[in-house]
Amino acid sequence: MKNIFLLAASLAFTINAASQTKKNDNLSEFSYENRHQLYSYTESLPTIGDARAIFKYSNGELGYVIVKLTNGPWNATFENRLPSTVHFYKQVNGQWVANTDLVFDTKNSAPGCQHPRKAIAADFNQDGVVDFAIACQGWDAPPFPGERSRVLLSQPSGQYRLDYLSPTVEFQHGGASADIDGDGYPDLIMTANHGVGVFINDRTGHFKKSNELTIPQQRRAFHVELLDLNGDGKIDYVAGSHEWQDATRIIVNPGNNDFGGSLFNRPAEITIPPVPGAGVIVDFLYVKSSNSLYILRTGDGQSNGTKFYEGVWLQKFSLDSLVSTMVYANPSWFQPGRPNIKWIRWIIERDGFITSDFGELIKISID
Repeated sequence: MKNIFLLAASLAFTINAASQTKKNDNLSEFSYENRHQLYSYTESLPTIGDARAIFKYSNGELGYVIVKLTNGPWNATFENRLPSTVHFYKQVNGQWVANTDLVFDTKNSAPGCQHPRKAIAADFNQDGVVDFAIACQGWDAPPFPGERSRVLLSQPSGQYRLDYLSPTVEFQHGGASADIDGDGYPDLIMTANHGVGVFINDRTGHFKKSNELTIPQQRRAFHVELLDLNGDGKIDYVAGSHEWQDATRIIVNPGNNDFGGSLFNRPAEITIPPVPGAGVIVDFLYVKSSNSLYILRTGDGQSNGTKFYEGVWLQKFSLDSLVSTMVYANPSWFQPGRPNIKWIRWIIERDGFITSDFGELIKISID
């Protein structure tokens, strides 16, 4: 593994992050790092939902945003579906309260998407204020028509405005952000049920799907992260979906952020060993102290008596030895007090343990 990373690191290209003017010390260049700051854990949230993010406002106050699912296939018909809603909070004396100081620009905003799935925090318009790309998947039932994702952008007025992220209509279940083309503005990689796409920022916080940068190795993906796995200052790629349909894989940055490469010169690729019965990938976490990638999973309903989206598994994949270990497996897991919640969405590292991003739904010691 180290030889593979050294080969990638020997190439000349370097992301020129130093050329950017950093206006907000609370913001990282990478959305993955913004999701995994020390403040990204809380024991209580005002509401729970898929597309959420804990962040810091420009004045340093702790903030929380949720793009809240209103209804879906389980409680509404396709014709009666409703748009999601945006809610901002701030923490006051350890308690979350609605942020009445922040005015959301409802008049000039696009309607919320139907099924928001992930909030991707970065400064997309480079004004020094955190923004949020919202990966939206659309109607979560056949024929899975998809929808346009959204971007929640800070405005000169101090308001936030919700807009369409791009013209592309896809089942965009997940995404991650980093400066891929080296112009100082965060770009996006967005998942879809037919693969992944690279979306280039037009420097206003809106995006266009690239025809040149593609990732043909990934035929299907629902979760993706861009993060530096080997400490060379370059983003690497990790993605997964349903392992009976496509592999969970790492693609090592070849030095120019082109994870697809050419037909005869593909970047180094590492396949994460599958876990029978737990083939639904939910989240990724890189733990630097052990140089390991942790993969959060739930049941796939394909074998071993497991049920689809029920149960919690946590897999450790050593980046030094390429050895996979199951550190937690509970096919019958459910959230205490909420027995209908049978899987965990997001994990973080906290005080030497891996836990969920709110409350200690699991607490796994890091070796």
